[in-house]
Amino acid sequence: RKLRDLLSDLVLQTNNNTMCDSNRWGAILTAHHGDDSDETILLKLLRGSHLSNLRGMEARSEKFDLATDSSSSSSTCVGYFAKPMLQLRKNDITKFLESNALEWREDESNATNKYKRNKVRKELIPLMRELAGGEQALQKRFNNIDQQSRAISKDLKERATSYLASMPSQSEFWLPGDEVDILCEE
Repeated sequence: RKLRDLLSDLVLQTNNNTMCDSNRWGAILTAHHGDDSDETILLKLLRGSHLSNLRGMEARSEKFDLATDSSSSSSTCVGYFAKPMLQLRKNDITKFLESNALEWREDESNATNKYKRNKVRKELIPLMRELAGGEQALQKRFNNIDQQSRAISKDLKERATSYLASMPSQSEFWLPGDEVDILCEE
């Protein structure tokens, strides 16, 4: 929430604190890369996510309103979270930075296996890389999982939308309890 407020302040300052117009927007760019997205897939798998949600990070979030004043609900000033480096691998980024003598910062919490994501990064992915036959083979599998999950999700949304649109507006419907499996994420 704090980042959204910061972005809102920045966009409104550059617009002299006036109402936003359709040409005003802002983005918070993060340095997430392809390795982070792969870790996300594995963490979702470990949590028991549905097949339609076994995908990596989105390159851009849904838009959100940047209005700081609730009375300005007609504002069209929007913000996004964007991850422009998702197509890059961490080692490629590191090589580029080193070859250009550029410094970067890493969160010190990345150095410990205290967090599940770090354990996945430092132990599980290297093992999977070895078992899959190398970096490229593992990356291909992650890409396939991501694409298939997105296709399943899209298909389910389209079918649900079509089904609900075909129902009379005052209809009630019941899901048969013995025919529907519900998966919960912990």
